[in-house]
Amino acid sequence: MTDFAWLEQVPSDRPALIVAEGLTMYLKPESGTELFRRLVEKFPSDELICDLFSRTAIKTQKLNGPVRKAGATLYWGVDDPRELERCGLTCESSLDAGHWASPEVPARLGRITRFQLRMLKVFPPPARTAHIVRYRF
Repeated sequence: MTDFAWLEQVPSDRPALIVAEGLTMYLKPESGTELFRRLVEKFPSDELICDLFSRTAIKTQKLNGPVRKAGATLYWGVDDPRELERCGLTCESSLDAGHWASPEVPARLGRITRFQLRMLKVFPPPARTAHIVRYRF
Protein backbone atom coordinates (compact mmCIF):
# COMPACT_ATOMS: atom_id res chain seq x y z
CA MET A 1 0.00 0.00 0.00
CA THR A 2 2.89 2.36 0.64
CA ASP A 3 4.53 1.68 -2.72
CA PHE A 4 2.47 4.28 -4.50
CA ALA A 5 3.09 2.90 -8.02
CA TRP A 6 -0.35 1.25 -7.92
CA LEU A 7 -1.95 4.67 -7.80
CA GLU A 8 -0.77 5.44 -11.35
CA GLN A 9 -2.97 2.63 -12.67
CA VAL A 10 -6.14 4.04 -11.16
CA PRO A 11 -8.10 6.31 -13.54
CA SER A 12 -8.81 9.78 -12.19
CA ASP A 13 -11.09 11.10 -14.95
CA ARG A 14 -14.33 10.35 -13.12
CA PRO A 15 -15.71 10.73 -9.60
CA ALA A 16 -14.34 8.37 -6.99
CA LEU A 17 -15.37 7.13 -3.59
CA ILE A 18 -12.34 5.77 -1.76
CA VAL A 19 -13.00 3.40 1.12
CA ALA A 20 -10.10 2.60 3.45
CA GLU A 21 -11.56 0.29 6.06
CA GLY A 22 -9.18 -1.38 8.47
CA LEU A 23 -6.14 0.24 6.87
CA THR A 24 -5.02 3.46 8.51
CA MET A 25 -4.03 2.03 11.88
CA TYR A 26 -1.58 -0.38 10.22
CA LEU A 27 0.26 2.43 8.42
CA LYS A 28 3.10 4.44 9.88
CA PRO A 29 1.97 8.06 10.33
CA GLU A 30 4.26 9.36 7.58
CA SER A 31 3.00 6.75 5.10
CA GLY A 32 -0.62 7.42 5.97
CA THR A 33 -0.42 11.17 5.51
CA GLU A 34 1.56 10.68 2.28
CA LEU A 35 -1.12 8.31 0.97
CA PHE A 36 -3.85 10.85 1.68
CA ARG A 37 -1.84 13.68 0.12
CA ARG A 38 -1.34 11.61 -3.03
CA LEU A 39 -5.05 10.75 -3.23
CA VAL A 40 -5.94 14.43 -2.96
CA GLU A 41 -3.43 15.26 -5.74
CA LYS A 42 -4.62 12.40 -7.98
CA PHE A 43 -8.36 12.94 -7.78
CA PRO A 44 -9.81 16.39 -8.44
CA SER A 45 -12.85 16.35 -6.15
CA ASP A 46 -13.95 13.18 -4.44
CA GLU A 47 -14.73 11.45 -1.14
CA LEU A 48 -12.82 9.24 1.26
CA ILE A 49 -14.42 7.12 3.97
CA CYS A 50 -12.12 5.51 6.49
CA ASP A 51 -11.89 4.33 10.03
CA LEU A 52 -9.32 5.75 12.41
CA PHE A 53 -8.01 4.50 15.74
CA SER A 54 -7.01 7.00 18.41
CA ARG A 55 -3.52 7.23 19.87
CA THR A 56 -4.91 5.58 23.01
CA ALA A 57 -6.16 2.63 20.95
CA ILE A 58 -2.68 2.29 19.45
CA LYS A 59 -1.04 2.39 22.89
CA THR A 60 -3.44 -0.21 24.26
CA GLN A 61 -3.56 -2.40 21.16
CA LYS A 62 -2.61 -5.57 23.04
CA LEU A 63 -5.95 -5.29 24.88
CA ASN A 64 -7.72 -5.56 21.51
CA GLY A 65 -8.48 -9.28 21.14
CA PRO A 66 -8.52 -9.50 17.33
CA VAL A 67 -5.28 -7.50 17.03
CA ARG A 68 -3.60 -9.63 19.68
CA LYS A 69 -4.76 -12.91 18.12
CA ALA A 70 -3.54 -11.81 14.69
CA GLY A 71 -0.14 -10.84 16.10
CA ALA A 72 -0.55 -7.53 14.27
CA THR A 73 1.09 -4.25 15.13
CA LEU A 74 -0.80 -0.98 14.88
CA TYR A 75 1.13 2.24 14.32
CA TRP A 76 -1.01 5.25 13.46
CA GLY A 77 -3.42 6.86 15.88
CA VAL A 78 -5.46 9.96 15.11
CA ASP A 79 -7.31 11.57 18.02
CA ASP A 80 -9.16 14.22 16.05
CA PRO A 81 -10.23 13.41 12.49
CA ARG A 82 -9.71 17.07 11.57
CA GLU A 83 -5.95 16.46 12.01
CA LEU A 84 -5.98 15.00 8.49
CA GLU A 85 -7.23 18.25 6.98
CA ARG A 86 -3.56 19.23 6.68
CA CYS A 87 -3.39 16.59 3.90
CA GLY A 88 -5.97 18.51 1.86
CA LEU A 89 -9.02 16.67 3.17
CA THR A 90 -12.14 18.27 4.64
CA CYS A 91 -13.84 16.35 7.43
CA GLU A 92 -17.54 16.16 6.54
CA SER A 93 -18.67 13.82 9.31
CA SER A 94 -17.23 11.64 12.04
CA LEU A 95 -18.89 8.99 14.17
CA ASP A 96 -17.18 7.56 17.22
CA ALA A 97 -18.23 4.35 18.93
CA GLY A 98 -20.47 6.37 21.26
CA HIS A 99 -22.77 6.95 18.30
CA TRP A 100 -23.65 3.26 18.31
CA ALA A 101 -24.65 3.52 21.98
CA SER A 102 -27.68 5.60 21.08
CA PRO A 103 -31.21 4.37 21.86
CA GLU A 104 -31.61 3.40 18.20
CA VAL A 105 -29.18 0.49 18.61
CA PRO A 106 -30.89 -2.39 16.85
CA ALA A 107 -32.50 -4.93 19.15
CA ARG A 108 -31.04 -7.71 17.03
CA LEU A 109 -27.62 -7.11 18.57
CA GLY A 110 -26.72 -9.58 21.27
CA ARG A 111 -27.42 -8.78 24.90
CA ILE A 112 -23.72 -8.50 25.76
CA THR A 113 -23.04 -6.19 22.81
CA ARG A 114 -25.97 -3.95 23.74
CA PHE A 115 -24.68 -3.82 27.33
CA GLN A 116 -21.16 -2.91 26.16
CA LEU A 117 -22.52 -0.15 23.95
CA ARG A 118 -24.64 1.24 26.79
CA MET A 119 -21.55 1.30 29.00
CA LEU A 120 -19.96 3.72 26.54
CA LYS A 121 -22.50 6.30 27.73
CA VAL A 122 -21.46 5.70 31.35
CA PHE A 123 -17.72 5.59 30.65
CA PRO A 124 -17.17 7.52 27.39
CA PRO A 125 -13.35 7.44 26.89
CA PRO A 126 -13.42 4.04 25.11
CA ALA A 127 -16.01 5.45 22.71
CA ARG A 128 -13.42 7.91 21.44
CA THR A 129 -10.88 5.23 20.52
CA ALA A 130 -12.26 4.73 17.01
CA HIS A 131 -13.99 6.86 14.39
CA ILE A 132 -15.62 6.31 11.05
CA VAL A 133 -14.93 9.46 9.05
CA ARG A 134 -16.13 10.88 5.74
CA TYR A 135 -13.83 13.37 4.03
CA ARG A 136 -14.25 15.46 0.89
CA PHE A 137 -11.43 16.77 -1.22
